[in-house]
This record gives sequence, C-alpha cells and structure tokens, in this order.
Amino acid sequence: MAKQIKFTIGGFFGGYNTIEIFIDGEKISYETKFSSEKLYRLPQPAQKTFNAKAWLEELDALKIFEWDKEYFNHEICDGTQWHLTFKDGEKIIYDNGGSNAYPENWCLFIVLINELCANFEPVGKIKFTLGNVAEGYKTVEISIVSTEQDTHAVYKILRSGLLDLDRNKKIAAQMSDDWLKELAELEIFSWKENYSADVADGGQWQLIFDNGREIYRGQGLNAYPENFEPFLDWLDALVPELEFVNRKRLEKITLDYSRESAIGYMISECLTIDRREKILTLDKKNAYVFANHVYRLGSNKEKIFDACQNFFDNLEVEEGNPYYPARIKIELVRHDGSIENFETSYNENFLPGMTNLMKEIQNCASDLTAEIFSPSPAEKKTEDKYIFCKVQFKGSYKHYTYRTDDETLSVGDVVDVPVGKNNDVATARIVEIGYFEEYEAPFPVDKIKKIIGKHIADDWENY
Repeated sequence: MAKQIKFTIGGFFGGYNTIEIFIDGEKISYETKFSSEKLYRLPQPAQKTFNAKAWLEELDALKIFEWDKEYFNHEICDGTQWHLTFKDGEKIIYDNGGSNAYPENWCLFIVLINELCANFEPVGKIKFTLGNVAEGYKTVEISIVSTEQDTHAVYKILRSGLLDLDRNKKIAAQMSDDWLKELAELEIFSWKENYSADVADGGQWQLIFDNGREIYRGQGLNAYPENFEPFLDWLDALVPELEFVNRKRLEKITLDYSRESAIGYMISECLTIDRREKILTLDKKNAYVFANHVYRLGSNKEKIFDACQNFFDNLEVEEGNPYYPARIKIELVRHDGSIENFETSYNENFLPGMTNLMKEIQNCASDLTAEIFSPSPAEKKTEDKYIFCKVQFKGSYKHYTYRTDDETLSVGDVVDVPVGKNNDVATARIVEIGYFEEYEAPFPVDKIKKIIGKHIADDWENY
C-alpha cells in the first residue's frame, strides 16, 4: 500500500503546484508547494472534520492503478501538464502523467485533492440546502472541474427530505458552455445575504457559492432572489433525483382553437406559451389572413405559468359537444417529459374558468394587442341578460326560439320544450344560443315559452 503520494500540476506560464500526501494508517498529513512559493510548507495534518478513512476509500475506488499509462494531447502546445506518483518508502509503485489530457474520472480525483487541501486546484464549489421542518431538507454539494477540453460537475447529495444519504460522489453529465453561461447569468454574487418574509414557518434555503475568486453566502425564509427559480432549474438539470423542480410543472402549453365563421370558412388560432424560450406566440389564420404575434414573457412569465398550472391541474375535461361550432385542442408538456393531449368544445360549460384564464394571460402579456381566441368561450348568462335558444325539431328544417335560465345548456343539447296551445312536450335540439339585454331581446321575455329542461332519453331512443 502506498505511504506517500506526490501530485504536480501546472504549466510553463503559470508555474506548477505540488502536493505530497503522507499516509500513516488512517492518519493523513500533507505539504504543498505552489508556484509562487520558494519552499515547501511544513507538513500539516488534515482538518479535524476530515474523514481520512472515507477519503482513502474514495481514492481506492478511483482505481488509479488501472488508468492508461499516459495521457497526452499532441494537438495542444503548452497548456497543462500533470504528474502523479505513489511510493512505498523509497520504492515507486506507480508513476503516471499527461499533458492536456486526463483520465475519465479526473474530476473526482481533483475534488478529492481539494478536500484534503482546499483550493489546491481551482474548482468551483456550491453547497445548497432547501426545504422545511415538516418535509425535511435537501442538501447537495457540487464541485465544478474544468480542463482544456471540457467541464464536469461532481455532486454529492447529503440529504434528501427526511433522509440522510450515503453521500457518495457522482459525476454529472459533461457540462456544456451554455450550462456555465447560465450559472454566470444568474449573477449570484449580486444577491443579498438575507431574504425573509413575515411568515414564521415555511420554506428555507441556504447557499454557499465559491467560484475560486470570491464567496457568496446567502439564506432565506419564505423569500427569494428574483431569479431563484432559474437557479433551481439549473440545479435540477444537474441533480434531477433531488427534484428541486416539481416534476409536473408545466413547461410548454399549446392551445389550438378553431371555429366556423358565419359565412362558412374556418377560423383558427394557436396559442403557445414556452417556459424555456420565455415567449408567448399567437398565430391567427382564416381564409384571407395569417398573422403571427410574439410576446416576450419577461417578469410576467411566472405569473402566467402559475395561472395556467392552477387552471389545468384542477381541470376535469369533458368530451364536449360534437355539434358545438368552436373546438379546442390542448397539449401540455410537463417537466418530467410527459405530454398530455385532449380536445373538447371551446365553451365555458366544458372548460369552466377558461374565460378568466384567457383574460389573465391577456393582462400579463400587456404588449400583445391581438385578442386571444375571440369570441370568448363564456356561454353563461350575465346577471342582466336573458338566454334565448333556437331549437330544431327532428325532421324539420325550421328553427324555433325559446328562453331558458339553465346556464349549462349548450349547442347540440337535446331538450324538452312545450309546443302548441296545450303545451304538449316535444323533443328538439339546440342549434344556437344568444344572450340579450331585455331591451334587445328578439321576443318579449314575459311572453316567450321556456325550455322545460334537458331531455333524458330512454335506452332505445337515438334522437
């Protein structure tokens, strides 16, 4: 077993840093020499909180002796060179090195070295905790290791809910430049140190972020920085198993609306709201015109998605009425990748609350001048209006007008109505519904006959 490990890394222009690690059973000490120093530091023990046994086990798990014999990238001049030796007394039992090329689990090795000697090699560090007393806390430690070729993140889950985990390190997928750019755009170092709301209990969070040049320490109680959710998105992409983001969160909403115009041609509109792209698009099309409207969501994004989340999560969709002239197809894309599709009549009876949702979206997208899905899906009588229905009897082409107080009726419903002087009960189908003030009603409201109610068909009837 090795009793001494020597690791050197650096380059011609920046100089080289060296650490020598001395192993005595389960005791570890080390000494370092940095390019700016002329002499080695005196040997020093690891920190008191340092777990030497666990560190040695993690080092052994790297299987360094199985690394390739050398790692050289001849396409890069200068850059970074490294050299690693294991010794047992004066005997060298392992000797390896490289230039601008590294073993597959290099990032885990660098993180281990930095755990022993903080900031030996520049590594970005994040420690984040989120949760509450009732549900427990989620804690993750992240180290970001960059080389000439790529960037990797190593993360360790310390706690998930009410459970303490095994704390094994994991290598996340290779991080792209966009991932690092997103982290930089969060401008975490501009966040305040404390965020709090006037609520005793609730959500708590704590963040330590060390980018190698400066350190941010912040925390909050029921209050968050403005771009806190994008930060959770960033974390969720790296550590999905902690579910910092609701798996059922809406990521994209598509509403396809269509109806037939009074003169027979189709009118269609498509509303798309995309969380990641931060845009709302509304396409309008008829026989003569196609128009495309694009609205940047900006600070209203969360308000719009919160309204949509609340609406669709509580919506029980009915099949709708196949005879109703306006239809809508809905596609919901969730954070977990699941996609939900359904279609129904564009009518408040089948989509209760849709009118208010469209108004809320329209209000949030204040720069969007085009009206969304005109006419409104509301098919309910207001307090000052009367409901008039045109009905058609089976075998007849004529329409007859009745009044109703039943706001649940819709075009296509089969109803019982009174006919003739004796008010015999007959069955008819509603073909049109209108809402009128008393002064504009097509017939005197106190003289027109009223619909008895929806017709309850016997098993053998097929109107």
